[in-house]
Amino acid sequence: LIPEISETGFMVSAGDLAVRAEFNGEGCEISAVRGETDPYQGWVSVGYLEMTPATVVIATCPPDLVESSWHITFER
Repeated sequence: LIPEISETGFMVSAGDLAVRAEFNGEGCEISAVRGETDPYQGWVSVGYLEMTPATVVIATCPPDLVESSWHITFER
């Protein structure tokens, strides 16, 4: 699945199902990573000591952010 990133979240579709996610957090940036190694982000374990890259959506926020939330909607 490949997420479509926006300024406030992302959307991903699989067949007739769509997932929309909106992020609330002041000063945060939404991005997607895949197979990063510094730091390790965007991996999934497929077996003992075996990993494969996977797309992961992240919100990078300022260190003084007090509150944030994701609002996720499933659509058909």
